[in-house]
Amino acid sequence: MTPRGLAVLVACFGLAALASLGSCDADLESGCRDDICSGTTSVGGGSATGAGGGGFVCEYEDTKGLPCEVYDALEKNCQTCHRVGGQGPFPLLTYEDTQDWLYGREPTEQLPNVRTWVRMQRQIQPGAPIPAMPLNANPMPQVFIDRLNAWFAT
Repeated sequence: MTPRGLAVLVACFGLAALASLGSCDADLESGCRDDICSGTTSVGGGSATGAGGGGFVCEYEDTKGLPCEVYDALEKNCQTCHRVGGQGPFPLLTYEDTQDWLYGREPTEQLPNVRTWVRMQRQIQPGAPIPAMPLNANPMPQVFIDRLNAWFAT
């Protein structure tokens, strides 16, 4: 095999290995590191398995600065209500939305406030105080809770 052929083979295996990992190394302060998640799309009609046979594959062209797996969880469980004009009191469409002060209130000494993602973290857990999310007695599937909890922990 020629050196060029070997380089192409190594590059292909490297891409396949990355696809099989299928996870984004999220950093709460910067969303996806090095834009690994944004701009990634799945191949073959949105399959849930990657080239390596089982990893998460991003189905979105633009994840709005969020890790793809986090965006997927929000899109499937939260954004129906938490969008501009939706019944949720704040949007959850972009990374910036998750970093805003809850309800847009800056904290004061008398009234401390939290970031939106802190409220999200509390409200999606099984047994969360009312209003547990998502509403209407439709608990979020554990796979999405696990994805979001992993992101919150970064």
